[in-house]
Formats: sequence, structure tokens, C-alpha cells
Amino acid sequence: NGVTLSPEDKLALQVHPKAVREEIKSNGTTQSVSFYATPGYKHKGIIVKRVTPTEGKVLQIAPKRMTGRYRIPEVLAVDGNLVAQQRLYGPDMLNIILRSPEAVGSLMMDAADWLKQFHGPVKEQHYDLGSTRAYRTFMNALVADTERFKRNGDFVRIGQMLEEKWKQKRPRSPIGLVHGDMSPIHVFYEDGNVYGIDFNASHEGPTNEDPGMFIGNANYHLACAGK
Repeated sequence: NGVTLSPEDKLALQVHPKAVREEIKSNGTTQSVSFYATPGYKHKGIIVKRVTPTEGKVLQIAPKRMTGRYRIPEVLAVDGNLVAQQRLYGPDMLNIILRSPEAVGSLMMDAADWLKQFHGPVKEQHYDLGSTRAYRTFMNALVADTERFKRNGDFVRIGQMLEEKWKQKRPRSPIGLVHGDMSPIHVFYEDGNVYGIDFNASHEGPTNEDPGMFIGNANYHLACAGK
């Protein structure tokens, strides 16, 4: 019919010949994500996006270790760095917390159980705190804030304290696959199952990073929501 299909459209139609593209803004993501409705398919919708090598590796590893109700969205087709996945419609954990604060205990258990499976086989060992991704990310943010709020000496003192007292520490942690950006906005509920998404920051490292990241992100999002 003379219509030129994008690579995303072609992959979606490969998954389901009746896939219909929907124009939906994907807020809060650095990736371009295409959304499709798939009437009559086993999933009522799919997404197609380009993934980084890191995320591509996770999409290969994680499904083999996620069992029961703890999952990642099903990978349906791959063409180079273009991936078609199950689309999630259920609420994310943040929205459930905002609607039903009394459920926070069971939600935290779900997050912990999802992470336990995602981390996979782990081996506890010492590691250099200063070499972790979490430390580098925090210090980069601190440097930016120090420049932004030059009159606030607290940022300078925090940076000095971390460099002098914490960077050289060698704590112990299980070492395994780290999500890297664990957050209540990256955990979805659908059909009784718990799904984790967004693996751009995943890496091998101390898995204790994930609970800390989750708490920090949860506090940030709740504060933004006025809670």
C-alpha cells in the first residue's frame, strides 16, 4: 500500500500481524519506546525498543533465573539491538503505595523476593566501596550539586568525608547481578505477578547496592508526591 514501515513496526508485525501502533509518551526514560496493541495475541500489548548491550545481556540471563510470580517482561523477538517485549498495563509499586499505604510491608517483601531471584547465584566477598557504581554515581551528583550550590558548605564537607573516611573501606556483600536503578517505579504488578523493568544500569557487583538504591528512590518519589 506504499506505506514505509519503521524497523520497530516490522518487528512488532513479526510478533503479531495485527499489531497496532499507539502514540504514547514514555515519560522518565532515555530510550525511544514504541507501544503496540495486539488484539487476539497472548499479550494484549507489546513494546519495541532499542537496548544497550548491558540490557541485552540481562534480557538473556534473567528469564532463566526468574521463577513463579517474579518475572521480567517476556522477550518476544530480537533483531540486532531492537527488542520486542511484553507490554505491562498493571500499576507500578509507587502508585500502589500512594493509593494503599497500609500495603507497604507486603510490597517491600515482593521487592526483596524479586531482587533475590534477579541477583541469582551470589558469592559473599569484600569489595572496594570507592570502585562501586553507586559510589561513583553519588559522587558525580555531589560534584554537580556542589557547583550548583556554591554557598552551601555542607556539600563540600560531605564530599571530603566520603573521600577521606568511606572511599577506602572494604565491606562485605554478596556479589552478583545488580539491577542498578531499583525503584518502586520499576516494579509492576500484573495478573498476580511481579515484574521488574529497566536494566540499563545493571552490572555485576555488590548486590547490597539494590536495596539502598530502592530506599533512596522510594524516598525521592514519595517526596515528589508530597508524602
